[in-house]
This record gives sequence, structure tokens and C-alpha cells, in this order.
Amino acid sequence: MTGRLYAGSSGFSYPSWRGGFYPADAKPDTFLHHYAERLNAVELNTTFYRLPAEEQFERWAAQTPAGFRFAVTMSRRVTVAGRVEGLDAFGQSVRRLGDRLGPLRVKVSQKRDDGFLRLFLDSLDPELLVALDFRHGSWDDPEVIARLDERGTARVNALDGGASFRYLRLREPPYDDAALAVLAGEIHPLLDQGMDVYCFFRHEDEPTAPLFAERLLELAHESLELDQSPEEESGSVRRLEGMSYHPTTHLAIARERHQDLIRGAEQHRLARSLKAERPGIRDRIASFLHRGDARRVAPAAK
Repeated sequence: MTGRLYAGSSGFSYPSWRGGFYPADAKPDTFLHHYAERLNAVELNTTFYRLPAEEQFERWAAQTPAGFRFAVTMSRRVTVAGRVEGLDAFGQSVRRLGDRLGPLRVKVSQKRDDGFLRLFLDSLDPELLVALDFRHGSWDDPEVIARLDERGTARVNALDGGASFRYLRLREPPYDDAALAVLAGEIHPLLDQGMDVYCFFRHEDEPTAPLFAERLLELAHESLELDQSPEEESGSVRRLEGMSYHPTTHLAIARERHQDLIRGAEQHRLARSLKAERPGIRDRIASFLHRGDARRVAPAAK
């Protein structure tokens, strides 16, 4: 069994995406519908600040096709001040997404606390997929990693581990075709191993994130086709669930718009640094995924 690639943006409700990703006349209550016509996953971050009513999760699920996934950021109230409170209630709410529910991302801002980690892992519903997003460098320890692996809990931006899936967050745009091709190459072996991979790009005022995600899905699809025999080719869409509702015209438009973004003045300047030798690009992507953003995870100054 092969894994599936789910790619998208952190969030979808951005009026500034009209005309670039959404139709120019799109109403806010149709944004998710338009989004889900072209991408197969979204990361919800509003849930970190305020947990919506359960009916809202049902409405979101109803606007998306089969195979779509919501990655939900856990409410900060659940893990506030190193405590674990309201985890069952949070799980009950997000389960209203039904089969559209993907992994839960848990932002852990505090420094290492083994008691908190033990309590949190012991309190988790084993049926839920969970990825911990550590924001302090003290958590980068083999003992912590081993404990997570034992529980099948993922670490954000780690390509290895004992979880059945991987959770990647790309926060340093722009990404030209060379960088996205390297990322697709990193993801390909994971899919072949049966891993589902969730990959989300940082949203910006311009619709860069969904277009990067759309292009990544296309490149990953192409890399799978190159490895297939003619007999396997007909089943390639099934290997990346959600691509079955990616019309060819949408992919062509995504490629054109993606190139327009890269040709922009500021993005062109930044993209030149990515067009160095391929090993340099690979090192940059691999370094980010394996270690996370150094500015984010560095231990606080004493």
C-alpha cells in the first residue's frame, strides 16, 4: 500500500486571494468550496485561538469532497501553562469533521517538561493522528524522540520517526520549481513506504501558498508516473488521493501563475538564491525539514 500526499495552505479564508486563486467575485462563504476544488487539504489555525461551534466543523466538512483532509491546530487552552485540560472536549468537537479529519497539530511553546509530555501522551485518544510542533530547542533530545516514536506521535518537519504519517510546514517562501521538485523528491520515498504526508505552506496576502501546494502535487504526481510501468500508470491517481479532482486545466493555470509569482521583483531576487547547484537546494530543504526553522526552535537566552 502506498501513502498519500495531502498539500495545501495554512488557512483558506483570505479575501486577497480573489482573482489570483479564487474567482474575482467569490463570496467568503464559498472560499472553502473553491479551495477544495483544487487542493486536498488545509491547515486550520483559528482553532488555536478559539474553538468553533461543533456545527461549524460540520459545515466545513460539507463543503469539501471525499478525500479532503483538515489538519486542525489544537486549542491553546488544552495545553496552557504546561497543563492538559479539555482534551476530550476538543477531540469531540473536531470529530464532527468525520472522515475529513486529518492530524492534529499541537503547538508546544514551553521548554522541555517530561511530566507534561507524559501526561499529554497518556491523555490522547489513540485513534487520533497527532503531530507535536515544538517551539523550544530543549525538546530536541533522543529520549523525547524515542517516547514519541513509541506512541506513534509525529514531530512537525521530521522526515523520520515512528508515526504512520509525516507533517511538514514550509514557512520560508518563495519556492521555485527547483525547490519544489527537491521537496517532491524528499516526499516520494515516504509515499512508497506507505506514509501519508501532509504539507502546508505559509499563507501570504498573495495566493502563493495554494499555488505552491498545487504545483507540489503536480510535481509529486509526475515523479510517481516516471517510476511506473505502463500497467501501473492507470492507477497513479489513486496513489495520491485527491488528485482525481485536480482538473488538468487547473494544474496548467497553477503552473502559469506560479511562474508569474517567481518572476515578481522581490520573489525573483529571492528565487535566484534557490537556483544554485541542486545539492545546495537539497541541503536547504533537507536542513529545514530535519531540524525545523532555527530561528523558531533555538533555546531561549538565559
